[in-house]
Amino acid sequence: MVALDISYAQGFPNYAQMSDEVQLVIARAGTLESGGMLQDSKLTFNRDNARRLGKSFGTYLFNGPVDPVQAAEWYVSIIDYRPGDLTAIDVESPNAWNPDQVIAFHQRVKELIGVTPATYGSSSLLFQPQWKAVSDIGSPLWVANYGANDGTPGRDPGNGPWATRILWQYTSVARHAGFGGSVDTNLINYDALAAYLGTVHADTSATTNQADLERQIEVANSLLRRSKGMIILGTLTGAAYPYYLDFADGKRRVMTQLEYSIAVSGGISDGHGLVNVNQPDFDGIPKKDGSA
Repeated sequence: MVALDISYAQGFPNYAQMSDEVQLVIARAGTLESGGMLQDSKLTFNRDNARRLGKSFGTYLFNGPVDPVQAAEWYVSIIDYRPGDLTAIDVESPNAWNPDQVIAFHQRVKELIGVTPATYGSSSLLFQPQWKAVSDIGSPLWVANYGANDGTPGRDPGNGPWATRILWQYTSVARHAGFGGSVDTNLINYDALAAYLGTVHADTSATTNQADLERQIEVANSLLRRSKGMIILGTLTGAAYPYYLDFADGKRRVMTQLEYSIAVSGGISDGHGLVNVNQPDFDGIPKKDGSA
């Protein structure tokens, strides 16, 4: 049983032909390579079809010269995260993030969805000792090590300084039914992946995550109060996530799904047009006791 990681480069796979051997589909959410935030053109197609067939699903974001916190917020806004989905950052040249940048990304994602993403990269990079700091915050390893890269697994690369490895990308030239060309293919460490995803389920349950949810709501409320306005530039399904917060210092950043929901639920926007979140009657989304 294997996991496939795919992107626009694979076009439109024929999911009806996909083998039961494929247990997990990991779609590229987008890329930061150009210094902007560009959604992968096949993200929605791959996500909808993988879920329709009951495949386990995940997403990854290709790093680049973008602020990691802003990147994390944008990433969460486009992936339609569901408990049990895999999330990951792809650390590669020419603008490979350092461990501190990856940690900043992971921490912001966890604040938003309660999950520390996995970290993908080559063994030559991620097995350097400084990457232990990323493992130490709870990020599992997704390592690329091809060996002869002939479509079959070579010698197991191990974990390097990482406590947990969930995936080993062992080739970029495997062939699978439903695909017209080669596909990156990964062996799954089932025990580690099950433990990781099991934690995800536990952390996002209503009984164990209420305090964390309330904290996330308060963070989002605080940001909405501090912003001077919200501009809605398009639809949620656009090529780039179109909701922004403008701050008094001139900075702008993408809204998260939670902030958008709060804006709508708090009555400051019907989801269309230019609005001002500094209205006197905006005190944030109400809590269950009626307070904000």
